[in-house]
Amino acid sequence: RAAELPQRVRLIWSGRAVWWKAGQLAVELLRRLTAAGVEAELQMFSYGHALDAWRRQITAAGLASRVRISGFVPRAELLATFGRAHVFVYPTLHDSAATALLEAYAMALPSLTVGLGGPAVVATPQTGYNVRPPDLDTWLDGAVDCVRLWQREPASWAAASAAASARAREFGTNHMDAMVERWLPPAAFAR
Repeated sequence: RAAELPQRVRLIWSGRAVWWKAGQLAVELLRRLTAAGVEAELQMFSYGHALDAWRRQITAAGLASRVRISGFVPRAELLATFGRAHVFVYPTLHDSAATALLEAYAMALPSLTVGLGGPAVVATPQTGYNVRPPDLDTWLDGAVDCVRLWQREPASWAAASAAASARAREFGTNHMDAMVERWLPPAAFAR
């Protein structure tokens, strides 16, 4: 994937089509990337009432040939798409958990998040562009800069990819079992 990054960036966004999941920000990011001369495409996996508005946004921005929207797909297909993508765009404005982010990380997919809620707990600066910005325009500009850096320096993308994979393992049962064993050994429960 790193070798393909300078030619074309493959973005992925996944979630329910509601405004706070911020699919509209993923579309705006794609618009800004293409305006900056970045050859990019966006795959969206979604369902819900906001899709109609996002489709209008895509058409108005002239991005219809660069965006593919899919509803429910078999899990294997979703994970295969994650495995081909370069960036998981996940600027959700309200998400108490971040299971989609962990799935992306498990596929060594760096992220772009706004640093709120569950993603703020899971994402790190090493796993992509994961910052709490003063406003969303600042975040979008920073995300564009990050993607352009990755295109110029694919090794920096590869480092974020490796960090994402390592971060996913920190949420695995082996890691959690080791933490529990250290701090709550069975002897602590015996009286």
